[in-house]
Amino acid sequence: MSMNDRDREHRVQRRTGRRIVVGAIVGAVAGAIVGLIAGALIFEPGNVAFWTMGLGGAILGGGIAFVQGGFAGLESVNPGNEPFEHDEPLEDGGGSWTSTERDDRPT
Repeated sequence: MSMNDRDREHRVQRRTGRRIVVGAIVGAVAGAIVGLIAGALIFEPGNVAFWTMGLGGAILGGGIAFVQGGFAGLESVNPGNEPFEHDEPLEDGGGSWTSTERDDRPT
């Protein structure tokens, strides 16, 4: 594996990991708030069921945001920052046509 491949893989791992952690934390907090509000409307505040709704909301919200954060880490990078697979265009077996030239040539 070349150095560019390692650098690119390291950047993807950092970006994905960061988004997963942030998503899980934000999702858990938001889920807990929504769960506590729902628990206050449905059950008596301070009751065991009230706190269980908050815990369930935190687990559900954290799980959903965890998955969404992982998917967000896989999205494309900003335009202009795309990694290139090869510095030079690929040549066909004969060496006379690049891939794009071969696709554009008359048939």
